Amino acid sequence: MFVYLVGTVIFLCIIHILLNYNEKARMIRKLPGPRDDFIVGNGLTVIRSAVETMKIGREFAAQFDGIFRVWIYPFGAVFIYNPQDVEIIMSSMKYGDKSMIYTFLKPWLRDGLLVSNGEKWQTRRKILTPAFHFNILKQFCEIIDENSERFLEALNQTAGKPIDVVPVLSEFTLNSICETAMGTQLSDDNNAARSYKQAIYDIGSVFFDRFVRIYLYPDFIFNLSPLGRRQTKCLKVVHSFTENVIEQRREYIEKNGININEQIEADDDDSYVYKKKKKTAMLDLLLSAQKEGHIDKIGVQEEVDTFMFEGHDTTASGLTYCFMLLANHKKIQDKIIQELDEIFGDEDRPIKMEDLAKMKYLECCIKESLRLYPPVHFISRHLNEDTVLSNYTIPAGSLCHILILDLHYRSDLFKNPTEFDPDRFLPENSVGRHPYAYIPFSAGPRNCIGQKFAMMEMKIAVARVLRKFYLSPVTRPCDITFTADLVLRNDGPVLVNFIKRKDVTEMWLYFGVVAVLLGVLDLLLNYNARARMIKKLPGPKDDFIVGNAFRIICDPVELMKLARTFAKKWKGIYRIWVYPFSAVVIYNPEDIELIMSSMKYGGKSMIYKILQPWLQDGLLLSKGVKWQERRKILTPAFHFNILRQFSVIIEENTHRLIDQLKQTSGQPVDVGPILSEFTLNSICETAMGTQLNEHSTAKTYKKAVYDLGNIFYHRFIKIYLYPQFIFNATSIARRQNKAVKTVHSFTEKVIRQRREYVKEHGFDMFNQNVDDNEVYVYKKKKKTAMLDLLLSAEQEGLIDKTGVQEEVDTFMFEGHDTTASGLTFLFMLLANYPEIQDKVVNELNDIFGDSQRWACMEDLPKMKYLDRCIKESLRMYPPVHFISRKLNEETVLSNHTVPARTLCHIPIYDLHHREDLFPNPEVFDPDRFLPENSEGRHPYAYIPFSAGPRNCIGQKFALLEMKIAVAAVLREFELKPVTKQSDIVFLTDLVLRNNGPVLVNFVKRNR
Repeated sequence: MFVYLVGTVIFLCIIHILLNYNEKARMIRKLPGPRDDFIVGNGLTVIRSAVETMKIGREFAAQFDGIFRVWIYPFGAVFIYNPQDVEIIMSSMKYGDKSMIYTFLKPWLRDGLLVSNGEKWQTRRKILTPAFHFNILKQFCEIIDENSERFLEALNQTAGKPIDVVPVLSEFTLNSICETAMGTQLSDDNNAARSYKQAIYDIGSVFFDRFVRIYLYPDFIFNLSPLGRRQTKCLKVVHSFTENVIEQRREYIEKNGININEQIEADDDDSYVYKKKKKTAMLDLLLSAQKEGHIDKIGVQEEVDTFMFEGHDTTASGLTYCFMLLANHKKIQDKIIQELDEIFGDEDRPIKMEDLAKMKYLECCIKESLRLYPPVHFISRHLNEDTVLSNYTIPAGSLCHILILDLHYRSDLFKNPTEFDPDRFLPENSVGRHPYAYIPFSAGPRNCIGQKFAMMEMKIAVARVLRKFYLSPVTRPCDITFTADLVLRNDGPVLVNFIKRKDVTEMWLYFGVVAVLLGVLDLLLNYNARARMIKKLPGPKDDFIVGNAFRIICDPVELMKLARTFAKKWKGIYRIWVYPFSAVVIYNPEDIELIMSSMKYGGKSMIYKILQPWLQDGLLLSKGVKWQERRKILTPAFHFNILRQFSVIIEENTHRLIDQLKQTSGQPVDVGPILSEFTLNSICETAMGTQLNEHSTAKTYKKAVYDLGNIFYHRFIKIYLYPQFIFNATSIARRQNKAVKTVHSFTEKVIRQRREYVKEHGFDMFNQNVDDNEVYVYKKKKKTAMLDLLLSAEQEGLIDKTGVQEEVDTFMFEGHDTTASGLTFLFMLLANYPEIQDKVVNELNDIFGDSQRWACMEDLPKMKYLDRCIKESLRMYPPVHFISRKLNEETVLSNHTVPARTLCHIPIYDLHHREDLFPNPEVFDPDRFLPENSEGRHPYAYIPFSAGPRNCIGQKFALLEMKIAVAAVLREFELKPVTKQSDIVFLTDLVLRNNGPVLVNFVKRNR
């Protein structure tokens, strides 16, 4: 078997050498080109889809400089796209023969002018040249103009709607070539014409598929393939159509005779053109030449097939891209219209030959369009002898492909080649340009015989359309994806919107009125007295009418980033304006002290109303007399003696937390959910005086709290959702109602359970004992549960049932979610700063030694370094990172007068990260809070629990809970980092949250 394999390898190597290292191969492969594959050369490189083939052609043209080669035995092909080489090939008949790939078109065009070579080509060219003489084109001008009228009627039916211009223009150009060169009109029933055009598209597709597959080059193989059968079917349609055109004209001549220079009269019902005009239709010339024996019947068919294809498909392609470009370049379109207005004025008359000569700017536009999108983007010649191109010797027998598209995109010939710039073709800008740099109609002796006809047809069509319609863009140049074909085509429709010029005038008038109204509206909204006052403050750029609305409508992560960006850009104060709301954002301690140090600005801003369905008039949201009464009722619940009782309960709960962490077996754990459960249990067992028995219910409650925070964010940034009646109609409102129902159900159950207990046992606020088997806390301890205070106040008529619910909802949320957030970031920081963690552990060892006892209230004041760590963590990651007040009168902040009724937002996070208050603010440095380092610090520079009269009532409870939890955990575990500070990405919410888990590894300590 090994011998067999070796023999096979040797045989294949010999084949490879014979195919790819013969004399011709070695010569052609001296040129730059794509990498050759074993045996097949570049065969696999070129077998691609039609779209991919066009892409790789452009890639090769960009990679190589003006010339590259492809080798697939036995064919060598050189691709040229520099004007010097192009001139060598095209400037004489020495290389006039078309390459062998045009033989693929022979079943269709046979020996027509496009495909024929040598003497036959010269004879046919001589016969057909008079058909495009200036005097003949002059007659054609009127016919094409009349045909343009029918084209405009078709556009009228779709005016104002995007239309694929390809089929419409193809129909126009096919009718034009038939009525001019062929001297006959197509019938109104154009099914045959549609079949003909579709068959041409199919033939182009077949040509490409055969071109890239060398094994289909032999006719006998191709004819047996599905592609061969498809081509035969298409040729039948095409030839049938052109035979019918010829036969109709032949019958007409037999009936009426023909005299090339004689004027022919025709009846009104005659379907043939040139009525009462001198005429020399191209087909008439051919039929005359046939009579004189210069061409046979087959020859007539060949030329008609050639001109029917080239005379309509290429011009349709050119017009397609020209209309697309003009639609996308309004200024250029307007310049053409200005030129047309100078020619025609207000007259709606036909276009004459004399008018076309005056359309100089339009001609520049057409030329530039043909540069960017040459309909015939690729031609090929046969090199019948060794030829030097770009200093490379190309072997005889090679195919020479001329990439017109890439020639036209050379930046050394056309500056900024992808830009549509008609001024390139002004006479002064064309001086010195190589004569073979621009060849949309080929060049040299074999240039396009019908180029003047095509330019005339394009001028008439564009001028006619632009006099009636304004072109609006739909398909843009960046949407164009070329597909390989005989003619340059887009892989999909090319859409343009044709808007009637009368409609455009009315539209501009309408837009003008709307613009004036919008301008007045902008003045009313954004330049009233209040707006002018607030906009004297620094702030983001205002948008027309909407102010800063669009600046703040972004996702929760981006909004937090934007707020940090604004805080860095402005120093201590900036403003936001979205009519009718003005907001000032302050984060310097002097301004904050002014706002927070008294009850003058004690009213919460209107954004807190978003929370009212949930927290109603609880302590967080209430104001005035109600707030003062509630604060007075609840303050005793957090007295030092009460906290002493709470410490034992929190310690017990902490050991359940430790048991839970032990189950993680040293694996990374997301501390957020675990700490949230811990703090929820703690607030229930202390302030609410009851234990949670159903884990699933608590989990549902926490999820609902997260949802409410997300809903708060969405409503906060979308000002149109502020009115309650609009919000209530949205899906967000329905989601809020569902979450509020869950939250209230949970807290109602907590209240109900405690109420039932109090009803059965009564309560004594100072010395009540209960049995050991009771599920309620404070067993055999003095107690004053916050909920008991509320229920007692309810009995005394100081608060009603709804008020009890409001305060329980408020404290259940604030008492667990904020503390959980603070602990989450603290654990993450301690894990990432092992030296600080070690100092905390050393402090704990000094307090507890080897004792396994729980922490008591007397131990907590000794934890001075841990206290500083907690403070520093709350500086870096304040759980309540943002509070808002209402300015009920004009207020001076940072020397700026802020109007009354402005919202005053205080971003505590940005205050805590001010470099002038806390050097290196991103560094975790607990020693900032040593007494000597805190001296002289502004009292409102650090406010994690708010400040002033409305400071957090439960801050001592929160610090107590955090100290007990951290101390207990660090005595049991070493914290290892997983989530780093750099991984934290904030999410806009009521409480500071990371957009993802916060992972810490808890590794059991060896005692």
